[in-house]
Amino acid sequence: MSTESPIPRRRLHEVTALAAAAFSPARDRSQTCDSDREISWSASPSRSVTPSSPKVPNVRWTPEMKQALLATLVQKAVEDGLRADSGYKKDAWDAAFEAVWRVSTDKSITMKYCKTKHDTCFEELH
Repeated sequence: MSTESPIPRRRLHEVTALAAAAFSPARDRSQTCDSDREISWSASPSRSVTPSSPKVPNVRWTPEMKQALLATLVQKAVEDGLRADSGYKKDAWDAAFEAVWRVSTDKSITMKYCKTKHDTCFEELH
């Protein structure tokens, strides 16, 4: 499959200039394009374009939030026996999330942020 543009190279700068002028907010609407210019355009894109999801802002972890997360998980695992084979049981995560949410200034925090922060802390230790 050829990746070359369907527009000849010598005309590419003309097409770019026309497109910029057409979509410019300061464009004088009384101007028209020259009728003798021929522009070819491909209807199919060279690759599929998938819109990306909107970026979710990062949560800024305070030392108090980190302490609440890890202390609660340790307490639930050791004292309450809520440790699972591959991590913690749901009740331990629920308690840790609630503890973090109580001390957090950013109320957009979710369980996923808590689990990711736990994994990051674990990786830093090993």
